[in-house]
Amino acid sequence: LNKHDEFKFMNVILEALNVGGRNYEVVADVSIGEPPTSQKVEIDGKKVEWYGFIRSIVFVNTQNQGRLPPLEELKVKTLVCPVGEKLSMFEPHKYEDAAPDKGAVGVCIESLGLLLVSLHLSGTNKYGLPEMHFDRDRKQQLHKISKTFEEQVGGAEAYAKLKKVVMGDYNFRCEMKSAPEDKEKGGGDWKAVDAEVMSGDSARVQTAFFKYDRLQRWMVGQGEWPRHEDSHPGEEKVEG
Repeated sequence: LNKHDEFKFMNVILEALNVGGRNYEVVADVSIGEPPTSQKVEIDGKKVEWYGFIRSIVFVNTQNQGRLPPLEELKVKTLVCPVGEKLSMFEPHKYEDAAPDKGAVGVCIESLGLLLVSLHLSGTNKYGLPEMHFDRDRKQQLHKISKTFEEQVGGAEAYAKLKKVVMGDYNFRCEMKSAPEDKEKGGGDWKAVDAEVMSGDSARVQTAFFKYDRLQRWMVGQGEWPRHEDSHPGEEKVEG
């Protein structure tokens, strides 16, 4: 956003928050990425399109000062971890290690022992392949984010003590059929999932989610946040 649009953007948020005598103030604002493009652009023979930023803005209600430390005493640290592969629109090979089209930003409020994470992981971008193929990338990205944030907050001991709230687009899919022919555009997998969602039956949708959502199944087996020792997750062990 340019300065004018950024000013309007923040004002709209603060006006919505500051009603009924409340008074919110920004305590952290962190982002990675590049401005969105209106269409795909060819760079070094590749079609590139940026969709915007991964951004986290944290507000605190100053009326809660009786329950929180004074704002000037809040210890806040911002964290960043890019994990993408996209070429930059401004300098094609700017990102040698990892591009900020995918990754995470974090806000560590040390005074509260709290870590807020906003992330965007790789999506499914090819037909004819089971989700297991793409899950490997997402899991590895989660491990990198976790390890990087651990280092940025001061090490394993400090990281372990933090309460973590992780949100964003994990991009794990709900997969009911994994055969190559079922993974084509509009194939059997898409039709099966669509049938459950469009049934209008909340119980069916919930059952499908708990049984077939790839992130849900991984969490049940390995815990809510990836462990560094699992940096090379194995093949899928449970089917159906």
